[in-house]
Amino acid sequence: GKAPNHPVQSVDWYDSVKWCNARSEWAGKAPVYYYHFNRAAPVPAGTKLANFANRDDLENLGAFHTADVPYVFGTLDVRKWNWNSTDRNLSKIMQGYWLAFARGGRPRAAGAPDWPAFDAKEPRVMLLGDRIGLAPVPHRDAYDFFDRVNRYQP
Repeated sequence: GKAPNHPVQSVDWYDSVKWCNARSEWAGKAPVYYYHFNRAAPVPAGTKLANFANRDDLENLGAFHTADVPYVFGTLDVRKWNWNSTDRNLSKIMQGYWLAFARGGRPRAAGAPDWPAFDAKEPRVMLLGDRIGLAPVPHRDAYDFFDRVNRYQP
């Protein structure tokens, strides 16, 4: 069957937000740069992937775990998917961000928005998808819910 169409398909993002909050409050030795990749993968109908062997509708998968990898490494054409100019531009910008981070510890890319370090007092993420830019942490209401639930854990 099909996976439910729900914005919170996993709580992995919750762990990443908690980690960013905790890390940004540590001794300040290194900044944290938090992003949310939300570009729907242009998977052609009928495509099969090992990770999703039980699904027959991958063209509706959206942005899945590891979907950002071909953008970061500039390997879009390894898969014969329906890439377009938006995908290629996003890949170029993401490569710029990652390369600058590797070289100097701060993600920067020519022609792309400034990406400040994560600040738990004003939590924002860099959206990487159809739109590139800073935005509030996605699914914040669910994040706050899990915070309340976790306060009651032994």
